[in-house]
Amino acid sequence: MGATFSKRDHGPAPAVEEPLPPAAPATPPPAGAIPRKRRVSVSAEVDKSKEPVVKKVVPKEQDIINQIKESVANNFLFNALQPEQLEEVVDAMEQKDYAAGDTIISEGADGDNFYVIASGECEVFIEGKNDGAALRVMKAGSGFGELALMYNAPRSATIKAKVAVRCWALDRATFRRTIMAAGQARRKKYEQFLVKLDLLKHLTPAEIAQLADAVEPLSFAAAETVIEQGDGDRQSFKFYIVEEGQAQAFIRKDGNDVLMSTLGVGDYFGEKALVQMTPRTATVKAQTALKCACLSIAAFERLMGPCAELLKERASTGYNDVDEVIAGRVSPKGPSSPRAADAVSSF
Repeated sequence: MGATFSKRDHGPAPAVEEPLPPAAPATPPPAGAIPRKRRVSVSAEVDKSKEPVVKKVVPKEQDIINQIKESVANNFLFNALQPEQLEEVVDAMEQKDYAAGDTIISEGADGDNFYVIASGECEVFIEGKNDGAALRVMKAGSGFGELALMYNAPRSATIKAKVAVRCWALDRATFRRTIMAAGQARRKKYEQFLVKLDLLKHLTPAEIAQLADAVEPLSFAAAETVIEQGDGDRQSFKFYIVEEGQAQAFIRKDGNDVLMSTLGVGDYFGEKALVQMTPRTATVKAQTALKCACLSIAAFERLMGPCAELLKERASTGYNDVDEVIAGRVSPKGPSSPRAADAVSSF
């Protein structure tokens, strides 16, 4: 049984070298990546699968082991690990401390480690975006640096310590042998699901594979709140695609919750706050037992570039006016089929 962790929208964002046995073909860098000033290439690594595996072990006291496990508990990349794989990851992790302002990874550089923030906060910068200001802040439990290790590509962003930061660093060989290998079955499953969605029909197989790597499965009990109207904690925002079950979206008006739509398999929600940079504009609750394939805000910004215009259009025009629904002039939307062109409810 794989390691399991918490499921809420308000958990830390996950978000984002040495071959798998056998080495898998390399996938192109994520869609929507910022163009580099220098030419870069993505290539498969030399297959060393027949060489003896020497596992990295950094000696630690039990309290440090417990701290690491607590730090990674809410990071979805660790969810698929078997207990022995988790132990190997914890054994290999090294403590890295940074002062405020220190650069932890640099955009365009080669990747050597995957990092999980143990304490403090980090800022994310991408050249040419947001007038040089930080795009977002990552907090304890967030992970970063996985893309360069997964795709043998240069770093896609610069990460700096906003305050004093402690990270747990995992070397690329252990990352690829454990976390990346454990995610292969999950990737195949989500590739088969995502390729059916009309929202993603223009994506290439490589782009679908990158999304499948990034999606986080979250489950909710009937009547449980998935997102809450008015929530402005942007760092915890996610984009949701209904995988199983149904949900309902409500807008609170004059003290009453007005049903705006019912969401079924293949419908998505949560993109409006992401593309329009606003707080949540509706509450979505599980109508039945609900399972969603989710993207963190970091993964959404990084990988949904080819769908950006469609998402912006739907966020502006793809939902009913609450006053029209209250007046009875418009009925709440029903669930869509997985391939329906209008499978959307924008909140």
